[in-house]
Amino acid sequence: MYGSARPTVLTRLGTIHHSALRICCGAFRTSPVESLYVICNQLPLHFRRQKISALYFFRSQSLPKDPISQLTLPVSLRRLYAARPSHILPFCERDKMLLYDSDFSNISIQYSDSFCFPPWDIPQFSFCITFRDLTNPQLLRSLSNSFFTTITISILPSYQFLQTARNQMGMLAVVLAFHLIL
Repeated sequence: MYGSARPTVLTRLGTIHHSALRICCGAFRTSPVESLYVICNQLPLHFRRQKISALYFFRSQSLPKDPISQLTLPVSLRRLYAARPSHILPFCERDKMLLYDSDFSNISIQYSDSFCFPPWDIPQFSFCITFRDLTNPQLLRSLSNSFFTTITISILPSYQFLQTARNQMGMLAVVLAFHLIL
């Protein structure tokens, strides 16, 4: 919604944003806005809108099942939008033009299918429970460390493992895997 707002609304938002920057950094009303952006380490609103739109567009293009990734505007509708500049283009077309103007139009986006299943259809996960029958005194620390090192290095290099051993009923309790976001 923020990227498809009318210019008058964006002007009002810009005024509010500049007032907030002046209050936060304690500047006078006569201070130039550009210096406020530098002092407060903030992007101007139009660059921030472009950045957010580009990030969302790249994210949607990296998911193969996202509806926006296959969406293209027919030529007749494109002509209609060109004839009426007061009508705002759909998100995907605005972002394609933004990326073309930024010279990012020829990059290939790598698919990142982190969730291969829709949220309403949760599959049954199978767990590797090799230490299920061993109690804590029987489980050698070196054995568990080598096992988790093997998993982390060979099987899932993009996951970070956190092993916590609790003495609840004398069993090894929890092994958590976190996906690393770089």
